[in-house]
Amino acid sequence: MRRILAIAAIVLAIGLLIALPGALGAGSGGTYEVRGVFDNGAFVVDGEEVRVAGATVGTVKEVDVSDDDEIVSREGGDHAEPGKAVVVMNIEDAGFKDFRGDASCTIRPQSLIGERYIDCVPTQPRAPGEEAPPELEKIPDGEPGEGQRLLPLENNGTTVDLDLIQNIQRVPYRDRFRLILNELGAGLAARGDDLGEVIDRANPALRQTDRVLNILAGQSRQLADLASNGDRALEPLARNRSSVTGFLRNAAVAAEATAERGPDLEEALAKFPETLREVRLTMTELKDFADQGTPLFADLKASGANISKATQELAPFARATIPALTTLGDAAESAGPKLAASDPLLTDLAAAGAASVPVGNNLSALFDTFVRTGGFQSLADFIYFTSAATNGFDSFGHFLRINVQVTNCIDVSSFVVQGCEAFFQNTARATKTTKRKKRKARSASRFRGSPPPVPEGKQQAEALLGFLLGGGA
Repeated sequence: MRRILAIAAIVLAIGLLIALPGALGAGSGGTYEVRGVFDNGAFVVDGEEVRVAGATVGTVKEVDVSDDDEIVSREGGDHAEPGKAVVVMNIEDAGFKDFRGDASCTIRPQSLIGERYIDCVPTQPRAPGEEAPPELEKIPDGEPGEGQRLLPLENNGTTVDLDLIQNIQRVPYRDRFRLILNELGAGLAARGDDLGEVIDRANPALRQTDRVLNILAGQSRQLADLASNGDRALEPLARNRSSVTGFLRNAAVAAEATAERGPDLEEALAKFPETLREVRLTMTELKDFADQGTPLFADLKASGANISKATQELAPFARATIPALTTLGDAAESAGPKLAASDPLLTDLAAAGAASVPVGNNLSALFDTFVRTGGFQSLADFIYFTSAATNGFDSFGHFLRINVQVTNCIDVSSFVVQGCEAFFQNTARATKTTKRKKRKARSASRFRGSPPPVPEGKQQAEALLGFLLGGGA
C-alpha cells in the first residue's frame, strides 16, 4: 500500500511540474510579450521602458530587424517586408496584459541624450456598451517570434527628433533639403498612394485625424447646427466676458482652497450619492407641496397689497404693545413660583383627565344620541307635562294633585304620636281674642289622631288650604 501511495505521489508531482509552466504562461502572472513592428527603431535598446499613460508597465526585451518572410502588417492581408524594426516588449504589469486589435505604440524620446521609451495604448477609447476589438493574435509556431502577440506596422509610429529638424538649417543639409524638395515631384510621380501610405504610417496622429475627418464629414448637418447654436451661446458670453474672466479667477481661488481640504472633499464626495438620493426624495415632496400650495400662493398674491398694508401698520402696534408685554413679563416673573408650586395639581389634573377619557367618551356618545333623537326636547316635555300632571289650579290658587308623604304621620290615631301633631286655628278671629282665649281655642282645636271640626264655607276652605300649605302649623 505504501508503495502504491509513493508511486501516485511521484506521478502527481511530475504532472504538476509539467502543467505548472503552462498555467503560469496562461494566467495573468505569466509572460506576455508584444512584438511591435516600426519603420524606424533608431536608438531603441534592450531594457528601455514601456509605458501606458505615463505609467511603466514593462520593458524592451529585444530589438531586431525583420527578414524577408516575416509578417509585419495585416492590413488587407498578411504582408512580409524586410528591413523593418522589430521591438519585442515584455509587459510585466498584470493589469495591461490585454492588448487589443486597435492597440498602438509610438517610440518617443526620453531625454536629450537620445534615450527612448515606448508609449503604448492597449486599446482605443470607445463609447459605453460598444464591443471591444479582439485581442492581438499570437504568432503561430515555426514563424519568427512564435507565441508572441503581433502588433502590426500600421498601428505603430515614431517621432522625429528635434535635432534632425534643426539640422535642416545647417549647411550642407539645407542645400540637400532644397534639392530633395526640387526633385520630390519627379521622384513621387505616379506614386501618390505609396506616399499616402508612408505619411499615414509616419505619424499615427495623421491616421487618427483622417478617421476623425471622415466621421465629421458624415455629420456635417450636426456640425452646422453646433456652429449655429454655439454662436448664439457664445454671444452672451462675449458681452459679459469680464464676468466670465471674473468667474474663472474666482473658480481658481475656490479650486485652490478646495485642494487644501482634499480629505474633507473626499469624505464629502463619499457621502454625495446618499445625499443625492435624499435630495431626490425631498424634491419629489417639494413638488407635491408646490402643487398643493399653488392655490394658496395665488391667494397670497391677490392679498399682497393688504398684507403689505398690515405689515406697515404692524410696527406701531408692536410699539404700543411693549408696555403690555413688559407688564406681562413682570406678572409672569411674580407668578412663576406659584405656577411651579401648582405643578403637582396640574399633574393630578392631567391624570384625572386621562382617567376621565372613557367617561367623556360615554357622555359624548350619550349627548350625541340625545341630539340625534331629540332627547333634550323629550326631557323638557317630560318635565313640563309632569309638572302639569302633579299641580292643579282652581279658584283658590295652585294645589298639588299628588302629595308624597315623607313621614310616618299618615294614619288617624286616638293617641299622641311623637312628632305627629297638627293645629288649626281661625286666623280671622285671632286678633279679637286675648292670649288666654287663643290658648283655649288652640287647645280646643288640637286633636290627637282625629280630624278637627271642619268650619263651613269660606272658613273651611281657608283652614284646609292653610293645612296643605303649612301656614297653620
